[in-house]
Amino acid sequence: METMTNIFTEKEVSDRVALSLKNISKKFPVAYQLANIVEEIGLFTGKAYMDEQGCNFTPDIEGEQPLDCEPSPDGNSTMFGCFKANNEWRCYLRIDKHFVIISFDLTTGKIIRVIPDTRESPFFWKAEHEYERIQDIVLLAKDRPETENRLSREEVEEKVASTLMKFRSKFVSANCLAGFVNRCGLYNGIVTIGNYNTISFRKWRANQWKHPYCKAHFVVKEDGSLSDTEICDMEAGCVKIEGEWKCRLGFGLLTTSYVELTFNTRTGELNNIDFDKDKAPKFKNSEFWEGWLTNTTKERVKEVLNLLE
Repeated sequence: METMTNIFTEKEVSDRVALSLKNISKKFPVAYQLANIVEEIGLFTGKAYMDEQGCNFTPDIEGEQPLDCEPSPDGNSTMFGCFKANNEWRCYLRIDKHFVIISFDLTTGKIIRVIPDTRESPFFWKAEHEYERIQDIVLLAKDRPETENRLSREEVEEKVASTLMKFRSKFVSANCLAGFVNRCGLYNGIVTIGNYNTISFRKWRANQWKHPYCKAHFVVKEDGSLSDTEICDMEAGCVKIEGEWKCRLGFGLLTTSYVELTFNTRTGELNNIDFDKDKAPKFKNSEFWEGWLTNTTKERVKEVLNLLE
């Protein structure tokens, strides 16, 4: 009787896994980079990442579980720690606070196990129950190849800028950031707008902690007070790592609260949202309050979704 090991060659199995990873990248953008690594070196045990020279691979890995994603040494891509064991190839994918561990069959390339995180997230995970999240990943893997739906760079930037504009009624800085994207694209660094609408860009310094931020100064009105809608200058640091572009939007004068957005750089889709945990004040219903109106994760996600709709 013919065994399963004779059905597919090792190259065919790795190609099937890479295709599934590219489809899953619609939800976990880093999966696309891992797919490129698999296409180049196959299903590996060890640590690997991509840079301008190609794939960098180290066969050393401790334990028998895949490692959490971490920045590559140059900080421009993601390092993956993957593992082969018991006829399975295991990998770890992450976006912000969410992750999934996936095991593929080494003889067929099919998904045989999915372990999603259990964090509450009405935006990223559409379902609360674990089995529904598992089904979400399995269905994504079987979808049409992600490359069939890939947009041009200009279309992606236009889509991201359009999404940012939907936030401007609540987040004053969204209008400026959308303008930055129109002028500079999905940049990796810091953009500043100053007097006479002059825009300057600088890259992140070497070894600098890269995290999205937004600082804005507001126009001084004739009576000496600060406008809560007009910005005179703004600085926005955004982070672009393979497959993802992260930015942050602030509310305005009265609060340091924010929302952090993660976009897919291949599709322009908003993949995830995150926000601060500061409590909304008792005077939140005042006409002057511009921050969160609610306190729970579900309610704040609903506030954001109302803007997107």
